[in-house]
Amino acid sequence: MSFRLRVLGLLMLVAMAATAATAWLTLRQANRQVRDSVTAGRQEVSRITTELHAYGFAHGSWQGVAPTVGRLSRETGQRIRVATEADVLLADSDALAGREPRPVSGQPPVLVDPRPRPRFLEGRAPGVGVKDTIVSIFRYRAATRYAACLTRSGAELTARPDAYGMPEVRTDHQPPQCAKPASKDLRTAQEDASAATACESRPRLEDCLRRVFYERTRSVTPPRLQVRLGVRDESQ
Repeated sequence: MSFRLRVLGLLMLVAMAATAATAWLTLRQANRQVRDSVTAGRQEVSRITTELHAYGFAHGSWQGVAPTVGRLSRETGQRIRVATEADVLLADSDALAGREPRPVSGQPPVLVDPRPRPRFLEGRAPGVGVKDTIVSIFRYRAATRYAACLTRSGAELTARPDAYGMPEVRTDHQPPQCAKPASKDLRTAQEDASAATACESRPRLEDCLRRVFYERTRSVTPPRLQVRLGVRDESQ
């Protein structure tokens, strides 16, 4: 083989290697961008659902949630449509921004459950677990009604989980119509106690007590949300 052919072959080999390296780097960069985009999307979804859960947990209702939805849409760049499981529309970021609501994404909705995450079953003896369940039912029922009243009255409020995982509601302005309950309703308290005590004779005590808690507080718990993000035929 002549010198010229050897040089030409070497140049072709170098060119092929450079092309392959460029293609590999391009593919690697594209994959990284896709991963970063997916991660950012998951972070946005997590932030949106976490803040909506916190709102329902603190306020005892979804009244007044629209400004939170609008703010989350502006800060994340996501179109957000929030409705109850019965498809009662609560807020749509398109409408809040003054535009005609666009068709929603075909992605399944994300569910947001505003119920508290009970702490009354963590490492408790059976008898203590029953007692703490009864106390937690009263605390959650009272806190949720109090928070819902404050929200309807336009009062600013904050809430954080207490030792039982129930909302501890605070406000700087307490309207007279939103006084905290001074004592338990005797009949309701007896029904709570009867339902929780019945769990002592059943298997899977913790599951039974958790079910009793959710059933006995169902009347005051805000409904679960269906949160739809994005727009049909557009990148999410």
